[in-house]
Amino acid sequence: MAEAASIDAGEIADKGYINQATARERRAGLIGELYAEPPAASVARAA
Repeated sequence: MAEAASIDAGEIADKGYINQATARERRAGLIGELYAEPPAASVARAA
């Protein structure tokens, strides 16, 4: 990820927890890259 979780975007709750639903919505493209077949070149994989 190029940017950290954002308080302004609602990804971090008032108590400092990650709001998982919001983070998944905002980062759906990145999640798609993780599960793509074949994985995107930007995804690190074990050898």
